[in-house]
Amino acid sequence: MGQNRYPRTGPVADAAESLTGCEDVMSFVANVEPHIQDFHNLSGGKPVRGSATYSVFNPATLEVVGRAPLSTAADLDDAVVAATAALKGNWSRDDGLRREALAACADILDQHIDELSRLLSLEQGKPVVSAAGEVRIASRICRYYAARKARSEMIRETDADRVAVLRAPVGVVGLIIPWNFPITILFMKLGPALWSGNSIVIKPAPTTPLTTLRLADLLSAALPAGVLNTVTGEGDIGEALVAHPGIAKISFTGSTATGRRVMHSASSTLKRLTLELGGNDAAIVLDDANPDAVAPRLFASAFTNAGQLCAAVKRLYVHRRIYPQVVENLQKLARETKVGIGTAAATQMGPVNNRMQFDRIRGLVDEARAGGANVYADGEALPDLPGYFLRPAIVTGLRADCASGGRGAVRAGPAGASVHGYGRCHCTSQCHGIRARRIGMVW
Repeated sequence: MGQNRYPRTGPVADAAESLTGCEDVMSFVANVEPHIQDFHNLSGGKPVRGSATYSVFNPATLEVVGRAPLSTAADLDDAVVAATAALKGNWSRDDGLRREALAACADILDQHIDELSRLLSLEQGKPVVSAAGEVRIASRICRYYAARKARSEMIRETDADRVAVLRAPVGVVGLIIPWNFPITILFMKLGPALWSGNSIVIKPAPTTPLTTLRLADLLSAALPAGVLNTVTGEGDIGEALVAHPGIAKISFTGSTATGRRVMHSASSTLKRLTLELGGNDAAIVLDDANPDAVAPRLFASAFTNAGQLCAAVKRLYVHRRIYPQVVENLQKLARETKVGIGTAAATQMGPVNNRMQFDRIRGLVDEARAGGANVYADGEALPDLPGYFLRPAIVTGLRADCASGGRGAVRAGPAGASVHGYGRCHCTSQCHGIRARRIGMVW
């Protein structure tokens, strides 16, 4: 399929690049006729359009970016059959062939970085420069594995016995990808899976499938038919992928609640399983830290990708000696952050990706405020636009038992880090008292 079928922009995104503010954007939404494209899945090296489609929306404008197929159980079966057949050829046995293919994939990513980053910005909402960063990371991952040669490892060799490490493909691997970093996380899984000689079935998030589908179409020129396949749709097709007897391994990134369901479903067929789940992560700032130096890094740790990051800092415990200055610096950074449409050059933070996360974040902030917390710089950032815009919020005075920043709260978005002051190291017990944690920082 020709490249011109996949738009580099949308009409509203094009218009927004020339605007200094948001006041004129709605006129473009109303007056520009959209050019909506139908995307296809890839199965056995061939396009699969499916019998039904659904619309994918730009979270900044709620404009339709494109339509993706609603995959059926039969579509999934076909993809698994194609992936299984691909393992019977040279792909699973020839590591040189695989490394050449990965190098070709990197070249394709580099050649199409502008197209892919703009499409990713349109469907995910993040600034184009951030989307381009995802594509560059994907290219670097491919080049890393293209240069990596398989090693033979001998544990012991005697006249009596020989013990060696043999590495072989697992088989057909299912990759379930989230909406916050659709390309980076995809290639963190895809690179090693291809290098190892597996074949793949990808299930992207329902709100961000388009860049993945375009990528699959492009990369099919570098990969044998059936090595890379895609299915798209809502949670039902993801559940079917996890339960499918032809899938040997599942790699899932997403929420803890969904991860539990994935683990339960995968157990019925004893699949190998990798789970990367959310967390409620903390940072401790000691009394000898420089408030001016540490605040920008804390802010970036909390609000990168509009806070839609599994390892984002949600709770800050700042020594009371420097607490006022750190809070003041964080408030200043929140105030100066430019929130806007991802395709506008000045934008530093885009919208939240979807309505469910928008409502959840607003609910957490409202709960914090109702519990007596102080919320700074919160609010719908661009009220003249229909999208899911929120300003980064700095929350202080939050009770330890409040779900917004206390035990068990996991959020993906700019609800902000709750900032707590401390005088003694009791904060460490609060940090470790939460089960849903991924990382921790000490400054």
